[in-house]
Amino acid sequence: MYHLQVLGGAVLSNPSGALVSRSGQVYPMGLLALVAAACEGGVSRERLVALLWPEGQNAAARHRLSDTLYALRQKIGGDGVIATGDLMRINLSVVQVDAIEFEQAVDAGDPSRAVQLYEGPFLEGFHLDSRAFQGWMDEERARLSDLYARSLETLARGAEGTGNSARAARWWERLLAEDPYRSSVALRLVRSLAAAGDPATALRQAQSHMRRLREELGIEPPPELAEFAHEVRAYRVHGEARSVAVLPFVNVGGDPDTEYFSDGVTYDIINRLAKIRGLKVISGTSTARYRNTTKSVRTIGAELEAATILEGEIQRAGNEVRINAQLIDARTDEHLWAEQYDRDLDSVFAIQSEVARQVAAGLHATLTTSERRRIDLEPTGEIAAYTLYLKGRSHWVRRGAGLKTALAYFREALRVDPEYALAHVGVADCHALLGWFGEMPPSAAFSEAKAASLRALEIDPELAEAVATLGFLRAFHEWSPFTAEVELRRAVEMEPGYAPAHYYLSPVLLVTDRPDEAVESTRRALEQDPLSPFVNAHLGWMLIGAGRYGEAIAQLERALELDSDLSMAHWLMGWARVYESGPEAAIPHLETAVERSGRTPWFLAHLGWAYGLASRPESADVLEQFAVQRSARYVRPICDVLVHLGRGETHQALDWLERACDERDPWLAILNIDPAFDALRAEPRFVELSARWAWESSSRG
Repeated sequence: MYHLQVLGGAVLSNPSGALVSRSGQVYPMGLLALVAAACEGGVSRERLVALLWPEGQNAAARHRLSDTLYALRQKIGGDGVIATGDLMRINLSVVQVDAIEFEQAVDAGDPSRAVQLYEGPFLEGFHLDSRAFQGWMDEERARLSDLYARSLETLARGAEGTGNSARAARWWERLLAEDPYRSSVALRLVRSLAAAGDPATALRQAQSHMRRLREELGIEPPPELAEFAHEVRAYRVHGEARSVAVLPFVNVGGDPDTEYFSDGVTYDIINRLAKIRGLKVISGTSTARYRNTTKSVRTIGAELEAATILEGEIQRAGNEVRINAQLIDARTDEHLWAEQYDRDLDSVFAIQSEVARQVAAGLHATLTTSERRRIDLEPTGEIAAYTLYLKGRSHWVRRGAGLKTALAYFREALRVDPEYALAHVGVADCHALLGWFGEMPPSAAFSEAKAASLRALEIDPELAEAVATLGFLRAFHEWSPFTAEVELRRAVEMEPGYAPAHYYLSPVLLVTDRPDEAVESTRRALEQDPLSPFVNAHLGWMLIGAGRYGEAIAQLERALELDSDLSMAHWLMGWARVYESGPEAAIPHLETAVERSGRTPWFLAHLGWAYGLASRPESADVLEQFAVQRSARYVRPICDVLVHLGRGETHQALDWLERACDERDPWLAILNIDPAFDALRAEPRFVELSARWAWESSSRG
């Protein structure tokens, strides 16, 4: 039995793997889709020719139809597509078609089965160079999408009728992704979320929908939605009484050479507060956006969903430091606590600990013995090492070229104090990102990262940052996802407010076939860091991995609102567009990612892949650019794999894939869920190579 997937993709397969896909076998797939859509009624040869080769001469076009049919029958036998006179029809006893089963479920009044079968838009990511075919495909896509939307609405209303608000919210959310401008659905969604006890997500969804209407359509949202958002916001501010956002402490004097110090002290106070389970602490990435802001405390609290704001000033003169701090109720502007500290620099850790304890007391959070000990811990006895560490942190948060500068500072800090655990974590994190983004050979980079993480844990076995980094490496260096999950969940348990532990966990959940959990894990990171462009883009990535391309695009638009120069978000937007609308729609986004990143090979590879899918000659230029770049820098072999895949060059793609295996490229962990590689899956050599990066055999049980 063969299976034809046309919902959420375009693949003909049998139990051994893909036989025909959208990559390199366009006309056989187009022919199959047309015949399958006609079901048992069949479609005439004349109509097939008119849709597939509208510009061709009639005789030549009919000859191409015969050739295409012959090639298809070589794959599935002579009885998969049956010709009866001038009509051609699919043989459903030979070929199982997901779209036909989907419509049968709709007709039978089984919306659960219909929604289960609908894996995405009709022929998602498929492109055939024929306006007539594209027009037909758009009409069919819209018709099936409407049936899917009706099924979702039936399920949502049914869940509401039984009082299952959480289940109703899931259905409404999926329906809103299909029709993002439909305010009636947005209102049903936020009401269901609030009824299910998740006002934070309800408010986020309401704000996102209102912003979309204003910015994309130029219209005001319906009053009832705005009123509901106001009510939920008021509930959140009151209900989250133990939430705090620490604004960047002002560097008194404005000396840019000491800015890193005030930022570092702010970060460390946030880090100490995040160790307290009874507090919700907003990440410094989000609060950093309020540096030198003129917004009121009340506005900042509402935007960050924080009930209290900690702000302060730092003045450093030689070995003396003055720190002023004050905790403010974001609802009333009432000062809950304020203190001034005049100490020598050696006392900076004691000041940070005292501030954290005072904030906890002001918010009536009870500290456990372990939390009190972690808050009071001095990370190093050498202020010189601490200063170097802070300089490294200031470069690390910038990513990109800042990683190598940060690495140098962290190493210098370790020369001053070899027992500085956080500096070892800094070294580990730099190497992990340099390997992930292809700035270093991954095997070497990840080995360095693992050694540094283990050394940090030898010094401080309860350091959540080191546990989280080690968990990331277990997955993408050792290819051991279940071990990785144990490590990462341990990091979350140790420090729930540490956002990276959540977004390191999410791709592990994704590659172990738990896409919805992956999305939710990133949403939890977003609660800690709501205005981080990186975390917002990371959520877009998880939505792509879950096949929720419409939601991914909306989420990536949010990331780009926060930082229009974020090359990662432009890359992910292009990636999503390939699958949602085809390569031509993706190319402008990928070109922007390449330019904004300084022509990073990883982004350039995806651009070359899209060029190839669109049959554009620029794909060959990308391969030439890699050859030139390799004389000056490292370029991952997986980059060449992608470009050759786009060009339909299977043999060359497999050659480069073997090199990627030799270097233990981290993307191999993602490859099994990346549709870009569908064209290789039936290749015997691919099957042989894939055994080299197979996940460990242990299970979660």
